[in-house]
Amino acid sequence: GIMLNIFKRTTAKPQPSETLSQLAKLYIATKLSHSTSRSVRGYRYTVARYAEHLKREPVLADLREPSIGKFLKARLATGLKETSVATEQNRLYALWRFAFDNRYINGAPGKKPIPYRDPRKRVTPLKPLDYGPNYEALDFL
Repeated sequence: GIMLNIFKRTTAKPQPSETLSQLAKLYIATKLSHSTSRSVRGYRYTVARYAEHLKREPVLADLREPSIGKFLKARLATGLKETSVATEQNRLYALWRFAFDNRYINGAPGKKPIPYRDPRKRVTPLKPLDYGPNYEALDFL
């Protein structure tokens, strides 16, 4: 599409001093086939929160630990739900993986500090059913 032309990969490789905002644009244009305005806003939001935490514009070199972990713990401390913080973590780690895979930075992302449990996939343990006193009597069936 016409929009993608803005993000056509230039010959110059993004440097570690490149901003995360720039990287997010490149990532969304090249990796997210279904880049909805919602996902764009989500990445923009997460990068903006990371900027507030760092008190400056985050750059590719900020895609590292313990920097991201400290940011996520600070987000949890604000009372934000764990699933929301895990979503922000997933966005930052996706950018980190993208930057590493394309050799924009050295240092692969490791294990994510916050385990993400999808609330939709929560397993509810089944309670043993109370069959009532006549259950044994049904044995002959």
